Amino acid sequence: MLNRAPKFTDLSAKSRVKRMAESLDISIEVQMPDGGEQVTQANDHGLPIAESAPKNVLRKELHKLAKSLYDLNKAAEAAKV
Repeated sequence: MLNRAPKFTDLSAKSRVKRMAESLDISIEVQMPDGGEQVTQANDHGLPIAESAPKNVLRKELHKLAKSLYDLNKAAEAAKV
């Protein structure tokens, strides 16, 4: 997982991330964007980011990750039965 990943249009940064992963011989499967000042403000006020900045890109990515983990766990439980 890569925190503060480069934006979609930043091709030079994306190539640096790819080279870094290759040089470390790892795969970066999840890239989380930088939430910016909204994340800092939510932390300072003690609020969940979902309440203080529901349209923040980091919150959306965290939501997608949580949903995929939940669905994966649910599928694994169904396979056990």
